[in-house]
Amino acid sequence: LHRITDRLLLDPACNRPLSILAAEAALTERTAARWFLRDTGMTFGRWRQQMRLQHALEHLAVGESVTQAALAVGYADVSSFIVAFRNLFGQTPARILDP
Repeated sequence: LHRITDRLLLDPACNRPLSILAAEAALTERTAARWFLRDTGMTFGRWRQQMRLQHALEHLAVGESVTQAALAVGYADVSSFIVAFRNLFGQTPARILDP
């Protein structure tokens, strides 16, 4: 799993599916999915989303716009980024840095 997580932490915008990432790490998709759940308590998709949103916080903290932060972490549209951000942090990206 370290091969997969290290790759995504270096490039949060990477949109490769787990099947490809697992194959690159010499794992089957099913094994990688099971190990993610076992080791993190989250599905791969949930882990990836939370990792991306944490990285987005870093982008926002240095003054990037919401659009720039969303695109930098792999979201194709800002609306879905804002919804995911609000679901995780309880506030919109603009509001969390400007209470």
